[in-house]
Parts: sequence; C-alpha cells; structure tokens
Amino acid sequence: MKLTKNLEKSRRILLDCCLPNGAIVAANSSNAHYPKEAKDYRFVWLRDSAYVCMALDALGLKEPQERFFRWCMKAEGFKEDGVFLENYFPNGKINRYKSREGKTTRWGVNFQPDQAGIVLFEVWNHFKEKLDSAKKYSELVELAAEGLCNLWDRTHFKIITQDLWEGRFTFPDLEDNFTYTLAACSKGLECAHRMLPNKEWLKASREMKKRLDLHHRGYFYRSFGKLPDSGIDGSALALVYPFEVYRPDDRRMVSTVKEIEKRLVKNYGVYRFECDDYDGWMYKGVHRGKGGGAWPILNFLIAIYYSKLGDKTRAKRYFDFVTENACPYVPEQIFSNDLQKCPAPLAWSQAMFVLACKEMGLKTE
Repeated sequence: MKLTKNLEKSRRILLDCCLPNGAIVAANSSNAHYPKEAKDYRFVWLRDSAYVCMALDALGLKEPQERFFRWCMKAEGFKEDGVFLENYFPNGKINRYKSREGKTTRWGVNFQPDQAGIVLFEVWNHFKEKLDSAKKYSELVELAAEGLCNLWDRTHFKIITQDLWEGRFTFPDLEDNFTYTLAACSKGLECAHRMLPNKEWLKASREMKKRLDLHHRGYFYRSFGKLPDSGIDGSALALVYPFEVYRPDDRRMVSTVKEIEKRLVKNYGVYRFECDDYDGWMYKGVHRGKGGGAWPILNFLIAIYYSKLGDKTRAKRYFDFVTENACPYVPEQIFSNDLQKCPAPLAWSQAMFVLACKEMGLKTE
C-alpha cells in the first residue's frame, strides 16, 4: 500500500511540473511546500524533462510527453541551429540571468550536448512500440540530430561543452569529452537513426561509442582527452541505464561501480563526486555551498544497475536509503543534518523513483 501511495504521489508531482504550454519544469517552486531557502528550479532543463517523460511512460500516461516534444520546437534558437542550450524559461526563452548590477551572466547559455541526446532517446522510447508514430516529430528529430552532428568532429565537439552537473567544461583544443555526455549523445543518435534512418547520424553515434571506450582506465574517467580527468562520477551509472551502452556485467562497468562505491557511497547514500560542495541551500540570494548530500537520482540508478545485475538485495538497500530518508517528497539531495535545504520535490528525483520501481519489477501501472 505504501508503494502504491508513493507512486500516486509521484504521478501528481510529475504532472504538476508539466505546464499547459508543454514545458516541463525541474521543480514547481511556486508551490507552498517548496522550501523557501532552496534555489528556484522553475526552469526547463531538457534533460530533467526527458527523464520525467520516461517516468510518465512507465506510469502509462501519454499526453504530457507529446506536448513537451512540441514545446522543444519553441526553445529559443533551436529552429535555427538544432542546438539545445543549458536551460530555459517556461516560455522557451533562454535563461539569461541578470545580476543586481544589471549585468547578464552566461548561466543559461552553455552547450550541454547530452540534453539533445536524451530528448532523441525519449522520442524513440515513447514511440518504440509504434515507431511510425514518431514521424510526426520528424522535424524535432532531424534538427536535434543534425545539431549534434554539425558540432561533432570525429573525436570531440567543435565548441566548449558543459557537463550535466554544470560545474565543468571540455574544450575542442584538448579533444576531451564527458563520459555521460558521450553515452547520451551516442544513444540519442542511434535512436534518431532507428526513427529516421540516416547514415551520418549512425556514423557519429559509432564514433562517440568508440571514443567512449577510451575513457576506461581501470574505471570510466569523468572525462577523457589530451588532459584526462580521472575523477569518478556517479553519472557513469547511466552507461548501463538508461543508455545501455554497456551491459551491467561488462568488466568495465563492474570496475566503475566498484570505484563509485569505494569513493562516492556513504551508508548507502550515493554522492555525485568527491569534494562536492553544492547543496542548493540559499541565504538572501547567495548559495551557501556547505557540502553536497547524497543524490536520490544516483541511488535509484545504482539500484537499477544491481537489479539488472541480478543482485536484488543490494538493489533494495540503495532503493530503501531514499524511501527511508526522503519524506514526504523525493528531494534533490539527502543530507545528514536537518539544517540544509534543497529543492524538494525535484521532478528528476521523483521520476527516477518511478523508473526504479519499474526496472526492479515493482508495480507502476
């Protein structure tokens, strides 16, 4: 009964983040229960939105996903170059943040290629049972796939890219790529090819996969190029799910998960990376940065990983860490104290709860 109630709660929260115009915001911070000391996330990150769409698929819902696909075409600049940037206001305008001094910062305009990758993946995922139906969104698929390919140069991107956590960059002269980014883009282009066969998209997808293979040096590095970043990042779990670039029993994934558990897990809470100070806790507009917590997103990803590996006991331990510590909503982070506040509920976190239930064989529909 508790699981059924939590799934129904997740359904309500996810639908609450789906706006009438098709935008899916990362968190509906206008709600009374949203922590007032937490950073405002009422913006559209297409990555978060795509995971929400995946969860709605798992819940048997159909309408919000297609509204979101149509919204993607309204994202500022997308029709011109096929490129999705960091984040957007719900009306589709790029989030160009202005400081109190009136200066425009670059907060919302960085290039995060993984966002186009997972949007392409989700269009395919949504229509995979009746793939011909995806043709109604052929313009979205073509633009997003061409946008990625136009900026890809055989081994790396032609311009600066930002990672999914928005704290690091890669540079074309260093020919480096983020591991998560390559997985998302390779899978996305493969899915685009399945919907609308295109040899160039498939070629780029395979080039990315070939490059990704080089990222493993005992475990998958956070990024690899002329100056590799040997840091371990929890997002590497996505190489198994949802992107299925590697099997869970692939020795490279086994060694990577072992490294994640060695360096990023505390009492079954999974952290993003070492020395993470982001907590989303604000004081009069200033980010406190008093130390990051465990991320439910990653807990659910590692639970899915172990479930696919066949270790149901270990999967449940990681799953239960969140369900036992997140109350009443699944937040962005779980802290070891009662002082720090972060966005809650976070749509991506709530979506991953639903997806973990599905992948672990728990009832979602």
